[in-house]
Amino acid sequence: MLTVHTKIEEEIFYPAAREAGLDVDMLDEALIEHASAKELIAQIQAGKPGDEFFDAKVKVLSDYVEHHVIEEHTEMFPKHEQNHLACRCRCHHLVHCRISGPALSVRAAMTSGVGLN
Repeated sequence: MLTVHTKIEEEIFYPAAREAGLDVDMLDEALIEHASAKELIAQIQAGKPGDEFFDAKVKVLSDYVEHHVIEEHTEMFPKHEQNHLACRCRCHHLVHCRISGPALSVRAAMTSGVGLN
């Protein structure tokens, strides 16, 4: 589910945000966060619980996702509201909640293998 979420953001939400003039640095940082998360997801998928650094990778990914969600809700969404993207912002929020669920559930999804795609 995380990979679906990042794909939606990268292909739909971020381009709309750029068109609306949202802070380019903020969007660039989000893309770098996505790249880092994708790399960790690939490493986690290639491993299994008990492997060296597996738990650390899951913890770091969980922290990345939590940080990303907090930034979305405290910085991106409010700026979108200011840039008249309220509808798109709300749609993204609904997709985010539907696909990703709470950031804190990432660790459980990673250790079970559920929710990565």
